Amino acid sequence: MEGPQIARVVGPEGEAIHCDEHGRVKVRFPWDRYAADDEHASAWLRVAQPWAGPGYGGLFLPRVGHAVIVDFLAGDPDQPVITGRVYDGHNTPPYPLPAHKTRSVLRSRSQDGEGYNELHFEDAREAERIHLHAQRDLDLHTRNDRSETIGRHSHLGVHGDRLAEIHGDEHLTVQGERRERTGGDQHLSVEGTLHLKAGEAWLSECGRELHVKSGHKAVIDAGAEITLQAGGSFIKVDPSGITLSGPGIRMNSGGSPGSGSGQAALAPEVPREAELASQREVEPAPNVPRIEPIRQEAALRQAMALTQPCTPTGDDEGSA
Repeated sequence: MEGPQIARVVGPEGEAIHCDEHGRVKVRFPWDRYAADDEHASAWLRVAQPWAGPGYGGLFLPRVGHAVIVDFLAGDPDQPVITGRVYDGHNTPPYPLPAHKTRSVLRSRSQDGEGYNELHFEDAREAERIHLHAQRDLDLHTRNDRSETIGRHSHLGVHGDRLAEIHGDEHLTVQGERRERTGGDQHLSVEGTLHLKAGEAWLSECGRELHVKSGHKAVIDAGAEITLQAGGSFIKVDPSGITLSGPGIRMNSGGSPGSGSGQAALAPEVPREAELASQREVEPAPNVPRIEPIRQEAALRQAMALTQPCTPTGDDEGSA
């Protein structure tokens, strides 16, 4: 067999990806008029990959309907190898060309669906970008350190829950202003000591109740003034003395102190860890058997002979 040929990947009806344990696929050549577009069209063909090692490397399987380039090692029909893939009228590029000629794309397709995973590089001047799209889940796993530097802005939007867990320390420095808003309740639990320091003022407002409780002692220290006010009554303490004002002032006249709701801080939920591929898939067998050449030379030669033009003989000319 001289030179590479174009073929189309085939498989069982209704199956988008058809391969064996070695990543081989089956094809149908355009000159093979008697083969059906199914898993019986040819023997298994090996597929050239960008990297192939024992249990590692790159793997991109041609899918049913893809146009592939088939070559034959040393011209031997028994050793066909898929060396490449090409776009055609049935399989078009991920983005229209030449409008997106500056974009390098790696896009997959969800099995039996319209979803996709994608990584693309945009190299248009002043619009360079790396785009990553996960159709469903995205797992990132770093066994050691992870560093991230952003030259300008960072935006994060989470439409569901967000869970984070840090087994060591966390340090956060904000050089400018920081704002937070919680639509529901906010719970803060500190097993040690909570330190809060404001350089100018600490202003708090509660719509219904403020309850502060100490198991041992409570100290409020002000350099100039302390004021406690409820309704029209108040107590003010300043360097000039103590001022009590109200409709009536009672000392040791019975009654009981007020009470508050008390704190009920909830513990946060623990996030799940990123899954490794080995946790979801069966690891490859350590000893992969050698793939023997497929004896299909006779079938190929017979099919090629059917496509050769016929040369008229002398008897044929006489009879005409």
